[in-house]
Parts: sequence; C-alpha cells; structure tokens
Amino acid sequence: MTDRTKLRAVFLSAATAVVLAAVVLVCAGCGKGKDKLPPGASESTIVCGSLYGQGTVLSADETSTLIATAAHVLEDHTRDSREKILVSFADGTTLFGEMIYMDQERDIAFLKTEGVRSEKVGAARMEKMYPQSAAPVHCYVQGEEHAGSFLSPDTEIRGLGSSLYYFLCDVRDGMSGCGVYDERDGYIGMLIGGDGEGRAGALPASEIEEHLRSAGVTGP
Repeated sequence: MTDRTKLRAVFLSAATAVVLAAVVLVCAGCGKGKDKLPPGASESTIVCGSLYGQGTVLSADETSTLIATAAHVLEDHTRDSREKILVSFADGTTLFGEMIYMDQERDIAFLKTEGVRSEKVGAARMEKMYPQSAAPVHCYVQGEEHAGSFLSPDTEIRGLGSSLYYFLCDVRDGMSGCGVYDERDGYIGMLIGGDGEGRAGALPASEIEEHLRSAGVTGP
C-alpha cells in the first residue's frame, strides 16, 4: 500500500466514522435468529451523502468487488457526482465505491470497489426459481436476520413496483439493497423496500442477471 493510499484510507476512516456508527446504532437489535450470512455470501453497508443502505457482493477477487444495491440508496450521488459512495464490509474494511450501472426505473445499481480487504469476501449464489407461496425468506443486515414468508405469485403491492417478488417481512430504514435468500440459502433477489405494513418487494435474481448483461459486467 502506497503512502497516498494509506493517507486516503485514514481520511476515509475519519470522515465516515460518525455516519457508520449511526448506521450500526440504527440496525442494532434489528431481527432475530441466525447471526451470520448464508455460506459464501457477503453483504455490505453503503453510505452515500445523507442516505445509507445495503449491498450484496455478486463477484469478488483479491482487489475488486462487484456489488448490487438499490438505486435510490445512491440518490445523492446521482444528483451530485461529488458525493462519495462508501462501502463497508463485515471485516471492518471501508472502501470507496464507483457506480458503474444504474436503472432508476427498476431501482437497481451496480458498484465496484477497488482495494485490498483484510479478509476474503464471498459472493452470493443466485437462485432464479420463483419461490412457492408461504416459503421462508431471509434478509440479512449487518449479520442480523429478518425472516418472513413469500406471498402468492399473483400478488402485486401498489407503491412498491411491478414484477417483483413480494413477501411478508418487517422492513426498516437502511435495509434497501440487501440480499433476499430462500430456505436453501440461494440469493433470489434484492430488497427494494417495504410498504410500512409488514410487506416487502424484491427485484428477482433473474432480472438482476439481465441488468448485469446490460452493464457488460461479470456476475456470479
């Protein structure tokens, strides 16, 4: 690591400490059950201006990581590109993120981070089969589980968007962009948001793959 990189890392740590601490406090105590992610999967917390959310690692190597998140989490960066995107991993590493793709209509964006992490970051295993009604569903935010169950395939919740997976789950602020997993720990989609009445919507993994092709990037 060069002196310049070290200086940048120190600046990043100081500039984001208060914001990231607030994120931890907001999420502390949320969810019950499993205290870790599905095998091989990695989630991250994303801070951008006054907004924060989650992201799922789709692919990673020793120095770069591809992450899917909800586009609205990056709204401040969209309005002003000078707003930095900060990505914090479970191992405590925080890196700058570069937005490489966004579809605001479908509320999805891809980020790329460059930099060495202190621990290896895994990638989600995509599952593109539509889940059965009442099948278990799990979202993870900072290692905490939020469990729920899927609604029937013909369900559509006004305000969340169309052609999503809909399920019962207590969604809270800061969860947008987190991975949604089935009972086999397969990554089946990305949380878009909730309706405030215990129901949520997720962009299906099959559509996320389509966006990866549109972006011309390599996924899982």
